[in-house]
Amino acid sequence: PFSPAGLLNSGNSCFWNALVQALFAATPIFRGALFQLDLSSSGSATAGGNAAGGMGDPSAVLCKLRDLFAEMDMGLASAIDAGELYRMIFHRAEEADVSEQMQRLFQLAASGPGPLKAVCRELFSGDLLERQRSGPVRRVPLDMCQLDLCVGGDGGSGSGGSAELDGEASSLEWLLEAHTKDVQGNIEGRSYRLPPVLWVNLDRFVYDRELQRGRKRQAHLSFPEVLNVWMLVPPDEPWVQGLRATARKRAELLEALRRNRAELASRSAALAGQAPEDAEEALLGLVEDQEKLAEQVLKLEEDMAREGAEQELLYTLQAVIVHSGRVDT
Repeated sequence: PFSPAGLLNSGNSCFWNALVQALFAATPIFRGALFQLDLSSSGSATAGGNAAGGMGDPSAVLCKLRDLFAEMDMGLASAIDAGELYRMIFHRAEEADVSEQMQRLFQLAASGPGPLKAVCRELFSGDLLERQRSGPVRRVPLDMCQLDLCVGGDGGSGSGGSAELDGEASSLEWLLEAHTKDVQGNIEGRSYRLPPVLWVNLDRFVYDRELQRGRKRQAHLSFPEVLNVWMLVPPDEPWVQGLRATARKRAELLEALRRNRAELASRSAALAGQAPEDAEEALLGLVEDQEKLAEQVLKLEEDMAREGAEQELLYTLQAVIVHSGRVDT
């Protein structure tokens, strides 16, 4: 079967290659807008414009990105080199993580010709809505709507912000809920007008006082194949009230399910020395309760998925880019 060309590692280019491939595969509208670019009349868009044009020459960069996407799309080679494009955008000695690379590439694309700029605005832009304790909601336009989530914090502060996750399992949905409450000063909460393509950046760095430097927090985080972003829309909107009520009920049931499992594990350990029939009878009630709770949670999740689809709040996972870690599917 046909598959697009991959990208060669041209020297520490894993972040960059992953970003380019994610953009190529996950945003066909952006790819199509690039293919329709006609920059042949621009003297800066020549193949040799990389050194002279540099960061100040969006036309040369967009031409190179268009040609790279075309090569990937044709798939004539199993792998091609995207290093020249990287060097056009970044200085040779400059290091940037994938979030910074995406921001820089977006700035260049958004400064391109009108049709491409319109596509970028349609696909990637949104609004941050800050609910203030006193006064109206403040709207902050975001040319590139990227959610920056911190997974390294003080945990039990009760603020609803970032959390201690070393060795613990968490979900992207939980982090997004915490993100809406991770505010300071006069800001009471945050919500968004979201774009069709949503970028989420996870900051796993925490300062290690013993080492006197930052370290990357190791955490087990689950990414759903379909993400319901009900928690990110303005909470006062009438149409989201049913979804929020269902989400609160699900949270209560999940907590009851957690307590049930903890008690079941505790009793199982305490009854380890008893006869099998006695132990089974003692635990049967807890097992039955657990099954009922799990069925209720599943029903509520189905209801949330249906309502989320009706309100166009569902995002399909397209790519996960991870550094110093691994992804299990």
